[in-house]
Amino acid sequence: MKLLDRILKACRVIPKTKKTLDEVVQVSLFSLSEMNLAISVAGKEGRLKDAIAVFENIPTMGYQPDIKSFNNMIWAAGHCGQDDVAYRYYQDLLHSEQRFIPNAFTYSALMHAYARAKNAEKALQFLRTLLSMKEEVNLVVFGAAMNACAGAGQDRVSDAMWILDQ
Repeated sequence: MKLLDRILKACRVIPKTKKTLDEVVQVSLFSLSEMNLAISVAGKEGRLKDAIAVFENIPTMGYQPDIKSFNNMIWAAGHCGQDDVAYRYYQDLLHSEQRFIPNAFTYSALMHAYARAKNAEKALQFLRTLLSMKEEVNLVVFGAAMNACAGAGQDRVSDAMWILDQ
């Protein structure tokens, strides 16, 4: 059985048992790294509901989502073409109790979501936001912005180039 399927099975079984959180932690079914990997694999396979199920059950397994958990959810949602879901997880990351600071992967994952959805408007808006925050826009982030613009037509690509020149 694949790791993703084993984790999903545990996510369905554990809440139905009468075990306390302490007992679940002692069992230590899966590491947070394995759960993060499962989120990524689910996204790659187009199984967004499964990725969400794993993410939402991280606390059930005795952990708190980390920056990688959020980044993987943003990427998974984006890979499934759900830029609105990706943006929701980006906002959740920003407002989490742990006060995570987005990193280059966070920005790339969200821009990837806009590119997959061919949403040039949101991609350009996010690019402007990053630049206004004086964030360093790496080639991956800019490349994803260009892909989103290319999906919307040539004139949008020139918009991205103009924004970068400002």
